[in-house]
Amino acid sequence: MKRNKCCMSCKSDMDSTFKFQEMGTFRSTMKLADMLPRTLVTVAFLTLTYGFHFIEAEADFGDLEKITLGLQTMIQQLSGQIDAQHTKIQNMEALIDQQNEKIEALTRNYETNERLKTNFLDDLVDNRNSTQKHDSKSNYNSLSRRKRDLELIVSRQKRLISPGEPTHQEVAFYAYMSSHLVSPGHGQQLVFQTAVTNVGNHYNRHSGIFTAPVPGVYVFSWTLAVSQGHYIYTQIFVNSNAVGATYTSAYGVDNVRTTTGLVVVQLNAMDVVSIRVNMNGALDATVYSNDYHKSSFSGWKIN
Repeated sequence: MKRNKCCMSCKSDMDSTFKFQEMGTFRSTMKLADMLPRTLVTVAFLTLTYGFHFIEAEADFGDLEKITLGLQTMIQQLSGQIDAQHTKIQNMEALIDQQNEKIEALTRNYETNERLKTNFLDDLVDNRNSTQKHDSKSNYNSLSRRKRDLELIVSRQKRLISPGEPTHQEVAFYAYMSSHLVSPGHGQQLVFQTAVTNVGNHYNRHSGIFTAPVPGVYVFSWTLAVSQGHYIYTQIFVNSNAVGATYTSAYGVDNVRTTTGLVVVQLNAMDVVSIRVNMNGALDATVYSNDYHKSSFSGWKIN
């Protein structure tokens, strides 16, 4: 009995111990089971949170890459535009240099022409006052014709197309040769160097040409004196048209003879009037002009 009681007591103690251990194991298991969901939730939360940040970071890096590529493209385009503008500037500078060279060339040509014109007029003035040989006289006549043609061209460019109405303006001149003219040539334009009257300054004493300033009716007169035994045919020209002529002769006499021609003409503005030796008539004369016989040219506007 005692042994049975003792055994029963031991078994009871062992059962109690086993039950206690089972209870501890169960509580631990329950505790782990209770902690597991919270751990999973935490892991899931951390995964979602940092995972989204990583995705957002990747998205940000992608945007930056696109922006960088866009900027590089813009820089390349701007560089191309700058190169193109630089090329245009170089082309414009080259064009400006060419234009400057042309301007300098035109300026040189203009200065050369002015010098030639001045020298030409100086040669005419010198040649008409000196006795020349046959070859020199031919050259002089050629120069005279060239100058006359040049003045006619200039006058045509300046002329008014329509004759216009007469304009009331005082116009008058009178000029005579300052010295004898020895052996003038065919077609030579006569120059009357000393201008006594030149109202309006429309007669050119260097060329012998009168230029009409306004349209109207004009009167012109010219007087020539030739030495004994000589004669000369002369004509008065309006532009390139002969409108009057004279024949002055001292042939067969022993003194100086004079002849005067007179014309009345309707002129347009910028018409030119001059006296020339006849191109076709016989020629053998020295035109006299001194205190006793003045070879002269005059004109005036009457309305």
